[in-house]
Amino acid sequence: MEKRISRNISLKRLSIEEEKKLARNPVPRKEVKKKAPVVDTRKVSGTSLDAPNALVVDKPKTSRDKELINTALNKHFIFTSLADENRGIIIERMKHYTLGPGELVFEQDQPGNTFFIIASGKVDVLISRKKVKVLGPGDSFGELALLHDSPRSATIQTTERTTLWGLDRKTFRHAVETVNAQNYQENKRFIESVPLFHILTAVQRDALVGSLSTLKFRAGEKIVSEGDPGDLFYVVKEGIVSCTQGGREIRQMYRGDFFGEQALLYNCVRTASVSAVDDVKCVAIGRERLTKALGNHLQDIIYQNTKRMAIDMSETLRQLNKEQCDRLINALKIVIYAKNQIVVGANTHKGFHLWMVMKGKLVSRIENRKTEVFHCVGDVEITQPPQGDCWYFLKNAKNIYLKENISIWNYWKARPISYMKTGDSNSRNIY
Repeated sequence: MEKRISRNISLKRLSIEEEKKLARNPVPRKEVKKKAPVVDTRKVSGTSLDAPNALVVDKPKTSRDKELINTALNKHFIFTSLADENRGIIIERMKHYTLGPGELVFEQDQPGNTFFIIASGKVDVLISRKKVKVLGPGDSFGELALLHDSPRSATIQTTERTTLWGLDRKTFRHAVETVNAQNYQENKRFIESVPLFHILTAVQRDALVGSLSTLKFRAGEKIVSEGDPGDLFYVVKEGIVSCTQGGREIRQMYRGDFFGEQALLYNCVRTASVSAVDDVKCVAIGRERLTKALGNHLQDIIYQNTKRMAIDMSETLRQLNKEQCDRLINALKIVIYAKNQIVVGANTHKGFHLWMVMKGKLVSRIENRKTEVFHCVGDVEITQPPQGDCWYFLKNAKNIYLKENISIWNYWKARPISYMKTGDSNSRNIY
């Protein structure tokens, strides 16, 4: 009688390699019979770099599995716009991944196209090889891969035997095609109504609308977290959001306002947290699609919030009312300076110029005093009234040089802005 391996082997705690071998050939045969191995038809092949060593199968889902997946999806903004039918399709099509301890799920800066939910086990989240977080059952990661093909912002590695549910981009996009078609005309009307996008051509606006994803958030739900990596640009479509730094509210944003551009502009982590004050609807787009859609207008648009943040950081300029801030922002223009080029020369008249640092640093040649991003030069003097025909000069008349290549927004007036009573709604307009 042919000696067989008992099926009770499946009841033991198998290693990942043993599971893979069993999946390829569940019942070993004698070599002399030269029969091909019995391949598990559930095994999934693919070219994704995600979880390269995992055992991936189309595993039937129990009611408990579906509950875990659905609970995880409910926590995530990407899935809040989906109808129950679309969500059901996604749950059914998610595949089961099994990995051993110390195995790579995906690597930072590498392409990826899969979103994961942890069914069992734990994983480490590493940014630049530094562990920043540990995730466990019910947690999810890799969601941005469903929206765009930007490189992974972190490395994910298992710490023990781990099982995951995975959803690839193609399956996700197929499930949301109906939702996006319904939102297209609505989003088009919205984008056309936002003054920020009026500088775009009709073709650019269509390209932008075609790349948008509509996201919903419940009151109190966090949209982005300070310190997290960011690859999405958001525009508030409905509701109110609160922007905080270190737990302190900086400002609130409304329909047509946007956030997330700092991470895109400087390739840095989120500089603030944003949460929904009430029920909120946003449209979002990834870095590469935004760049492709907006072309040379991208810089003009994403710098708008940087200018507002510079005003908020200035004790003097933050006293301006909304109309005055809007007029000031519209009057600013971009100027690019090379390293070591003089930006503010000695004997420059005070009260006639305002500089906002958008990128890089300014340094005083003698005092070694630095002016960094979001800070201003000349903001105090430009809001002070002139005394007769007397001219103001920068303190100690010392040149300010660039520390590195930067972009400066420079505002120049024929008459001092100081004629305004800051914060007074009856103040004179900024020309």
